[in-house]
Amino acid sequence: MLTTKHLYRPQLRSKSGEAAALNHLSIPAKSRLAPVINMVAKPPGSFAQDVSASWAGRAMALDGTYNVGATSTTAWFNNMLGTIGAGGVKAIPSIEYGEVGPYLHAVKAMVGAFAPGLVLKVGLADLKHAASYAAAQGWPTREIDLIVDLKEVHGYDQSLLHPMVSSAMGTYVAPGVWRSVTLSASSAPKDHGGLPAGRSVVPRRCWDVWNATAKLVPYTLDFSDYGTATPNLADPPGMAMTKATVSVRYTVDKDWIIRKGQPTSGKTGVVMSTQYRAHAQALATEAQFGGLPMCWGDDRILAIGGGTTTPGNRTTWASIGASRHLSYVAAMLP
Repeated sequence: MLTTKHLYRPQLRSKSGEAAALNHLSIPAKSRLAPVINMVAKPPGSFAQDVSASWAGRAMALDGTYNVGATSTTAWFNNMLGTIGAGGVKAIPSIEYGEVGPYLHAVKAMVGAFAPGLVLKVGLADLKHAASYAAAQGWPTREIDLIVDLKEVHGYDQSLLHPMVSSAMGTYVAPGVWRSVTLSASSAPKDHGGLPAGRSVVPRRCWDVWNATAKLVPYTLDFSDYGTATPNLADPPGMAMTKATVSVRYTVDKDWIIRKGQPTSGKTGVVMSTQYRAHAQALATEAQFGGLPMCWGDDRILAIGGGTTTPGNRTTWASIGASRHLSYVAAMLP
């Protein structure tokens, strides 16, 4: 049955915008979060120190799967987890079901280094094998935070998806077996190419599927999503970024409000600062703007719209969007 005080385990990228968003969260919001940081190929050099300063004494998991695959070394993962843990964060490794390569050995070496246990991510199709995989590695399930990761769910028929997920979770996840159980999904657009210019509303299907499932399973089901981003950790090529529109995402009750702008170059190009200022002013007039006791992202939007601070750049607005999203989910999660 649905219980109170579910934990929020957002899957975030190891980028500067996400680090800034975590740093600016209120204490009540931080108390609801146990982030899972997915390492990109080239994390900013200051990322580990930044999150250590803002998250000391709190729980966090680090997943190096993508980074190790992109760099062919576990060194970046080892260094980042070591730095975060040495900074006082209760850091644990995160791994995906079925991993058998060098990353598995790196995770095994880090289990228990800074906090007990680890995170195990598993897709719905492999859920019935998760416990046996953990046993094969010598990991007690009672020391594992299980994340059932649906990845992208935006295009699925919700009337079919919700019963399928609830059935699998009820059948293959028994109460008391795992330290915690989390359902994760993503439904944010990968980019804005398919959206018209101006204002669009995109449903947060990840929130819908969690709500439908949490009411039916016989244990506390924690919530996870990918924030305002997607599971794709690859950086877009430089040419794509030069042509990209200046757009923003803003989280509300069951949707994202997306304001798609224009590129900064070309015949129809508009200066980035002008567009971000206009986006901020438009967001501030939304009926669902604000509504939180404390949110750095909302405060920054008001300041940008009012002209009392600079409009910022893409990294600035990644942190603003993430701040709003993390704060909003933390406040609305039962």
